[in-house]
Amino acid sequence: MAQIKNRFLGSLVLVSLLAAGFVAYWFNSKEEATKRQKAVYENLEILEVDGAFDFVKPTVEGESFRFHTLKGQVVLLNFWASWCAPCVIEYPSMLRLVDSFGGKLKMVAVSQDESRDDVERFLKRFGKGSDDVIHIWDPNREVAKKFGTEKLPETYIFNKELKLVRKVPNSEDWGRHEVREYLKQLLR
Repeated sequence: MAQIKNRFLGSLVLVSLLAAGFVAYWFNSKEEATKRQKAVYENLEILEVDGAFDFVKPTVEGESFRFHTLKGQVVLLNFWASWCAPCVIEYPSMLRLVDSFGGKLKMVAVSQDESRDDVERFLKRFGKGSDDVIHIWDPNREVAKKFGTEKLPETYIFNKELKLVRKVPNSEDWGRHEVREYLKQLLR
């Protein structure tokens, strides 16, 4: 009987420890998620009030590019990767959209691919678009981290003062009438 009682108590202690560990993990995870979410909102507020962070990166073609040189333009800052299915789906509609604005709209497409060959294969397959599309390769995700990008694709729309007016998390059909009208309003 004592042996059964000891096993029961041992099992009860083990279950209690597991439950306490789960509760501690759940609260800690929830607290970390809340901190991350707060940081994302603070970052968005900075982008809306103070404007876009400047960065200098080489283009896929090897030229130096500085983001703040686009001041005075409406800009789509798109984070993508060749392995991201929603990125692959939305990319052609983004190129068509930028091309349709005839130089009035710029796009900076920042690839998160680890391999430059993957980026080049992707661009060879889908095209680079007009000169209004600038392709950056950022394998260490420095630019994405600076802007607070959490998942792909993600696009930030900046007005002519390079202040954030909208963040588009996930893919978008950039050929929709509503999107074009929204961008036309920004260009006025």
